[in-house]
Amino acid sequence: MPTLDTAFLYPGTCLIEGTNLSEGRGTAKPFELIGAPFIDAPALADRLNQRKLAGVHFRPAYFTPTFSKHQGQLCGGHTGPSFRPHDTSPGRPGPRHLARCL
Repeated sequence: MPTLDTAFLYPGTCLIEGTNLSEGRGTAKPFELIGAPFIDAPALADRLNQRKLAGVHFRPAYFTPTFSKHQGQLCGGHTGPSFRPHDTSPGRPGPRHLARCL
């Protein structure tokens, strides 16, 4: 894992591995980027932020994985989520995020 943020996010975002969404493998930010070619990044971030999860904020992002799911394709999604660690746990947004993306 390349960064401490990656390690912090992994427990929640690893749930994405079993879906057709990219979990950011093949980028410099694995498990910090979630998306797919068919996702509208701003709309997804807005929907997720409407959930008002304590200590969590989702930012729209576009990325192109160099390997793994959607290799070489521009993916819309989000980066983060950015956390205030004292307000949430890393696994908490994962199931909610998965339900909103599918």
